[in-house]
Amino acid sequence: MIGKWIGWKFIRYNIGIGNLTGVKMESYLDFNNTGTWSKVIELLDTGGWYARTSDEEFYSAECGIREIQPSNNLTLTSVNAL
Repeated sequence: MIGKWIGWKFIRYNIGIGNLTGVKMESYLDFNNTGTWSKVIELLDTGGWYARTSDEEFYSAECGIREIQPSNNLTLTSVNAL
């Protein structure tokens, strides 16, 4: 896809699963930049994953990770990402 314009949408939203909340993520591509979107993946995160280290060890790696406040809106624009 080098040298070709494509469209990419990533959508995430909270959903209720019984009395729990999960995060549904969907990714779509417009392979020919025509406005025709094809879903390429759909994932559901219901939790249950964890780090095998303490928070202290995790944050000591200083990977540039920062805590942010939750938001209901996400906007991402990327041009010339490759």
